[in-house]
Amino acid sequence: FHPREPQPGTRPVTMKFRGLAVTCRHYLVAGVSEPAGLLVFDLHSGAPPTMLTWPAGEPFSPFDIAAGPCGGVWILDRENARCWKLNSRFQLDPPYPFQLPARHAVAIETAPGGFLFILDTPPDRAYSTVYLGSFDSSRKTLTFREQFLEPLFEPGNGDGGFSRMPSHLRGHDAAFVAGANGNRTVNGTPS
Repeated sequence: FHPREPQPGTRPVTMKFRGLAVTCRHYLVAGVSEPAGLLVFDLHSGAPPTMLTWPAGEPFSPFDIAAGPCGGVWILDRENARCWKLNSRFQLDPPYPFQLPARHAVAIETAPGGFLFILDTPPDRAYSTVYLGSFDSSRKTLTFREQFLEPLFEPGNGDGGFSRMPSHLRGHDAAFVAGANGNRTVNGTPS
């Protein structure tokens, strides 16, 4: 890597970035809030990135991005309380956008089977909320159910066990981790 020499007579473009993901097809997608859109890097070709500008008149402020299971991405727009789904060609996947049940979302993450997680951390609560979204690709619908991050499991009295006790747990980012056998689990139970 080395600094790129500016073209004579040109001024550098200033961009404000928010959110980043790498897809399973080896594209790095960066959210750009000013000017609104996405910067897409093809990691295999090494070619310059492609700037995808957002449709005029459609408010867009990316906050977090998660790679989708089929090469696309999900984009969390915290400011406008919605999320967007883009297909593997980085085109908006209608119907869009999807309204979020959370007003203080801080992270978005995908999981196999069309599941989507939204982490909500309101400033006036001592705990975060995870909204589990289920995307039906045939109907193009996204439905959410709420799951609180309480109580927290804390170490027991030295016997290696854990005791259940209420606690304050506030999340600031999220990651999906598959179970030991690669299957999705909810509360330790395969689903």
